[in-house]
Amino acid sequence: MINEIKTISRPVIFILSVAVLVGTLAGLSSISLMGLSAWLIASAALQPPLYVLSLAIVGVRFCGIMRAVFRYLERYLSHKAGFVLFMRFRVFMLAKIIAALPFKRQSSNGDVFTIIVEAIDKIRDSFLRFFLPPITATLGCFIVMIWSGFYSVLLLCILFVAWLVFVVIMPMIVWRLYQKKSDNDLILAESVLEFYDGSKELYAYNYIEGKLKNTQQAINDYQDYRKEHFILKSKVELSCEILLGLFIVLVLSLLISFINDGQITAVMAITFLLTIQSVLEILAAIPSLMEHLDEAKRSWLSLKSFINKPKIQSKINSNIYLKDDDAILNVVNINFGYNEILCKDMSFYLYKGQKTLLVGSSGCGKSTLFYVLTRLLDVFSGDMYLQGKSYTQWDKEDWRNHFAPSFQEHHIFNISIRDNFKIFYPDISDEEIWQALDKVQFTAFVQQYGLDYVLESDGTNLSGGQKHRLQLAMCLARKKDIILLDEPTAGLDIVSAHKFLNRLITIDKESAILVASHDLSIVDYFDNIIIMEEQHIIEQGKIKSLMQDEQSQLFKLMKYNNLI
Repeated sequence: MINEIKTISRPVIFILSVAVLVGTLAGLSSISLMGLSAWLIASAALQPPLYVLSLAIVGVRFCGIMRAVFRYLERYLSHKAGFVLFMRFRVFMLAKIIAALPFKRQSSNGDVFTIIVEAIDKIRDSFLRFFLPPITATLGCFIVMIWSGFYSVLLLCILFVAWLVFVVIMPMIVWRLYQKKSDNDLILAESVLEFYDGSKELYAYNYIEGKLKNTQQAINDYQDYRKEHFILKSKVELSCEILLGLFIVLVLSLLISFINDGQITAVMAITFLLTIQSVLEILAAIPSLMEHLDEAKRSWLSLKSFINKPKIQSKINSNIYLKDDDAILNVVNINFGYNEILCKDMSFYLYKGQKTLLVGSSGCGKSTLFYVLTRLLDVFSGDMYLQGKSYTQWDKEDWRNHFAPSFQEHHIFNISIRDNFKIFYPDISDEEIWQALDKVQFTAFVQQYGLDYVLESDGTNLSGGQKHRLQLAMCLARKKDIILLDEPTAGLDIVSAHKFLNRLITIDKESAILVASHDLSIVDYFDNIIIMEEQHIIEQGKIKSLMQDEQSQLFKLMKYNNLI
């Protein structure tokens, strides 16, 4: 991963280097402005030649202009580099996280994508605020140290000690203090979101007051956290100001002794004092920047929590499944899991023109299996063969072109009905859309509003049943080798469900269809069945054959549900 980040950063290294150089020049311009101003004011009382004063005034104005120019260039270059770098970093992190996350997984404090984007934005902002100032301050300080060293080694030593205190020691102390603070802002966000999402149930069970107290406590804890954070920040700034004052007093005392010894003039002493003071003020601001580094660190940890994907190793099934050349899809001993096994030692075949029912209780792994089959999630052992070729020999996009999946969680986009179809099939015609809608008995609604009817995000202006029918229509809009339907009759009444299944059987006689359901009453519409329990297959085969065997799991389940 470090090598990949280096690759991402390589194109902006030059811009960052120029930004550091320009930032250093901006700092030196500011320091020179202060020094020349001090010399000009102090010298004016001694009535130097007019041309000397004129040159000094020109120098002051020049330094002021260059400070503004270099400061603008520094911000432009650093922001350009930062945005380019973190645009690439965002794409990189999203690709990593999508590969690591269980598909459509939600976090306890919001949508995953939102968390990722916000975390990366925080890292970017922290980078822009924290990365350049310590480097440019250090370079500027060292240049002034060299200049001071020509006059006094003691001044050089004071500046070095100040750099050590403000850039090394103080930041380490402040960093440790920030590490002791908890993430109360995340706790508050989680509590408020949970209250919002569950408000209907809270009112229904008259627990709204109890939950309000919990939420209020989270708000109070957050206020205490922000108060502690403000106090810590104020203490850091106050400590830096006190140290800054001590260093200035030390420099002033040293310069007074130099004047008394005749080593430097009073004018030069004032110039030294204000020049070194401007350097110390730049250094004194560094410890406060640790707040941004702490934010970046917490954001990075939240991203890492999504990237890490601990895989669970399972014992490979001793049963040997041979590849069936007649099958359009061969699934052989696949295993997949994160913190727990989700698909274990699964093997089965799908044939063109045959309908297979996948049954099992909620949570047994049916939906996860669909994600694996469409390669939205990758197996860590076993193999899958499509048209006789291992999945390792297929490009993911080419593999998915053979599948038409309809998941339980299928997002509806905030565009027209027609454009929702065109997202998946750019060249689809209106006639094909109407045929797909007819397959799922959804033409009446669309005829009333038209294909240009704009749907709200995730289809919130549709009922649950309407949304489900539209999802199925998009799945069935084009003929594919394999159709995957996850709970296709959910949200449909009994009559509509059986009408849909009957039409599905009569319309599509070429594709291999795999339907996941927990409803055994629809078994008569299928040729084969796969029964899952606790993340693995406990029985599979021809439905007619299994129904003739009273010891089969299918026969027992049908009898238990009073279906025979």
